Amino acid sequence: MNTVIHQLEMIDRFTSDPNATDYDRAVTYCTNILTNCPASIRHNALKCEYLLRALQLKEASKFSNELMLNPSIASIPLIQCWRGRILCYSGNET
Repeated sequence: MNTVIHQLEMIDRFTSDPNATDYDRAVTYCTNILTNCPASIRHNALKCEYLLRALQLKEASKFSNELMLNPSIASIPLIQCWRGRILCYSGNET
């Protein structure tokens, strides 16, 4: 449990720092949090954002596809918004 608390603190510090640019590390924090809290809408959305900012388009597309397979998460507007952005940035505009 201490690990999750630590990861939450680290991601909160990262999101509050306007000069933070280590998006790969932020993706790792979000991944670790989602291991224990897979239904966290905030951290699923943050992971999508940080994957895009880290220019990991293939991983972002794969992750958002997995989110769309979960009906309870796929219906959340914030997740749909990030899914749309990932599709646009990946060149899959439909």
